[in-house]
Formats: sequence, structure tokens, C-alpha cells
Amino acid sequence: MTNSQYGYFNPSTITFDQIKTNIRNLVLTNKGERYMHPDFGCDIYRILFEPIMIEDIKEKIKINITKQMNF
Repeated sequence: MTNSQYGYFNPSTITFDQIKTNIRNLVLTNKGERYMHPDFGCDIYRILFEPIMIEDIKEKIKINITKQMNF
């Protein structure tokens, strides 16, 4: 990473790139992790470290992400 006129992070100028960044941020954030936004996040890490049932875990993750994106 290099320091540019925008700092260390380049801004997203294309809407699609911003959407991808926002979704990545939502999925990688645990609930309660963001100050003043306790309901923001998907708790993917909590789901991943539950006892594994392969067919069940995919559906749980899908439901969790869909629910949070609709919120």
C-alpha cells in the first residue's frame, strides 16, 4: 500500500465497486462489533465455528446474509 492524495485507501468511484465493498464489510463484521450499531454484521464467524453439518451451514449463512442485507 502506498500513500496517495486520498491517504492509504483509494475511494470507490464506481457504484458497483462500492456495493462490493459494502457487502464485504457487512459479511466480515460481527454483530456488536461496530460502536453505536449493535445490529450491524452477519456473525459468520460464530456460524462457522458451530458443530459442522455441511448441508445446514450453507443454508444458515445464506439466510443470515440475506436477512442482514434486507435490514
